[in-house]
Amino acid sequence: MLCDEWEMERDLPDVDNCLPGKCMMAHEDRSGSPAHSGRRALGLASVQLPRGFNQDLMSGKMRIVLKRSLIVVLIVLTGCVSESQSGIVARVEDWTLTETRLADLLVLAQPFPLDSAAVEDLVRHWVGAAAIAQVSSKENLSDGEEVVRFSTWLERDEAILQQEREERLGETVVVDSSVVERFFRDGSYRLLAHVLRRMGAETTQEERALQRRTAQRILDQLIAGGSWSVAVSESEDPDTRDAGGLLGLLVRGELPPELDRVAFQLQPGQVSGVTQTSRGFHILHRPRLEEVSDLYALHLRDRFLAEGEERSDQGLLVQRSWLVSSDAITSLRGIAGDPSAWLGTDLLLGSWQGGTLSGAMVARYVLALPSAARREMVAAPDGSLEAFVEQLAVRGIRLSD
Repeated sequence: MLCDEWEMERDLPDVDNCLPGKCMMAHEDRSGSPAHSGRRALGLASVQLPRGFNQDLMSGKMRIVLKRSLIVVLIVLTGCVSESQSGIVARVEDWTLTETRLADLLVLAQPFPLDSAAVEDLVRHWVGAAAIAQVSSKENLSDGEEVVRFSTWLERDEAILQQEREERLGETVVVDSSVVERFFRDGSYRLLAHVLRRMGAETTQEERALQRRTAQRILDQLIAGGSWSVAVSESEDPDTRDAGGLLGLLVRGELPPELDRVAFQLQPGQVSGVTQTSRGFHILHRPRLEEVSDLYALHLRDRFLAEGEERSDQGLLVQRSWLVSSDAITSLRGIAGDPSAWLGTDLLLGSWQGGTLSGAMVARYVLALPSAARREMVAAPDGSLEAFVEQLAVRGIRLSD
């Protein structure tokens, strides 16, 4: 599986960030050129969002914490291949996608654009199809509805939990226009969008330079009064492009450090300078409230519900006498390292009144995470892993109830 990581390249220069006092607003004279000296700050432009942006365009696609990264390819999705497996792009049990076969598929896909995002999408489609085919065969799922039900367990569980949360907490969270205006003005919860020109570890210096120039051209067009929708059409982030580049409603610390620092300097209506991470070159945008008031209210209410649920989760664990096993953290590291090996295990990571958290169930969830997240789990602090186990226990309790 191709890796899609947010990990930062620490040796990369921190370039093109907007510095306070050096932002070009829409009403200012645009005849001058942005500053380009030292740790330069590119001029910022105020941009208008297209009609229809003030809706929940994400439709559940982009849940920054967990949901954004969950991939529905069942319990057989493999991670990124090791160096010893050179020539292998992806593997689903005994089905293997080699570089040669991928090249053949790309030829057949012409005139499909051959950028990195398109290639990754093609690999993901292959993995999903291979996974469903193999699970259908193993489980004798001859009926189409059974295949869909088996392959969409994660979405179904998420829908059930969201409905249960709404019934339990919905009436306690009121987000009216005054609340929206107050929190938007405060700026601690920011609705952000971006344009991305991708790069990775394999990107050559020439390609990096080309991507940087492309990002700069897009920014220059925005500064000159260009449309945000046109800018987003050139984004290479397939997860956000169809939603106007929307990343979601974020607080400090939820973006990579380079982007986080820039995002919380933006004023409403501004776009940032070109900002580099290991994913590529980003242009961030913070919309005005009048452009996204309904969408902001929807996401703000969802954040409040999530925060309320986090508080109630701890009470639920106490109420149901949650007990984590002594070797749960060690087991979770093992699951993260090779989740497919744990799918049939009888090992328990914890128990509560009326139920248990099995290693097999944990393995299913871990397999749904990106390979980069699984690698990070292997070396993550014990406290982070314990919180992950508790989160799965809460899901298990609420689903069983």
